[in-house]
Amino acid sequence: MGKSTSYTYDAASRLTAVKDPNGNSLTYAYDAGGNRVSETSPLGFKTTYGYDADGRQISRTEPRGNVAGATPGDFTWRTEYDLAGNATAEIDPFGKKTTSTYDSLDNLITSTDPNGKQTSYAYDDLNRLVQTTSPDGGVTKAAFDTAGNVVSSTDANQRVTTYEYDRAGRRTKSTDPLDRTVTYAYDPDGNRTKIVNARGQSITSTYDARGLPTSTTYSDGTPKSPTSTTTPAASARSSTERAGGASGTTGPTGP
Repeated sequence: MGKSTSYTYDAASRLTAVKDPNGNSLTYAYDAGGNRVSETSPLGFKTTYGYDADGRQISRTEPRGNVAGATPGDFTWRTEYDLAGNATAEIDPFGKKTTSTYDSLDNLITSTDPNGKQTSYAYDDLNRLVQTTSPDGGVTKAAFDTAGNVVSSTDANQRVTTYEYDRAGRRTKSTDPLDRTVTYAYDPDGNRTKIVNARGQSITSTYDARGLPTSTTYSDGTPKSPTSTTTPAASARSSTERAGGASGTTGPTGP
């Protein structure tokens, strides 16, 4: 039998806790503006976040900077923004900077790491990400259907992953370059309820009346300890990978 991870929310539908099958919980706290200000692991390690007046995250302090006697700045990552609200730089605790540039439509066009290695992005006339070029010159491409769904992604080695959708535009199947498939199922409200990989292993999700995930069950029975990557939002992005299948093409700023 599979083991489940459960999710708890406050009255404002904000995620407040993720509990694994062994009872270990990852908890979250928010400020009056609804910004997540802290994340505490089952072992009590706390990561904190700071925001500017516009509600943009400008700092992230690792657990080592949140213990008695520590100097928070020695363990803090900072983010800078332009006037349009685009993140233009991320500065690590050592002062090393990763920078980003944007076009006039606020599409990310380059990202340059502290060593000067640059990744570039190209878009079509509908501002859809169609090509990513890595620092070593490798190119990945995405193709879309008339509804705007990604129907294929081609990696730098010309290996193609394809995607299928239902009439509502929900992904129902992905097939990787080795012809391994992942299938997806949904409830009448459009919530993704099940993912099954090529080996028949599944991830099943349940939802409350608000459409918020309340539990995730893995058919392999392996308990998943709660981390920042096991939140419902993160699970939606990475559930395909955990199911062992192909993943979708993502944009510069995330899926």
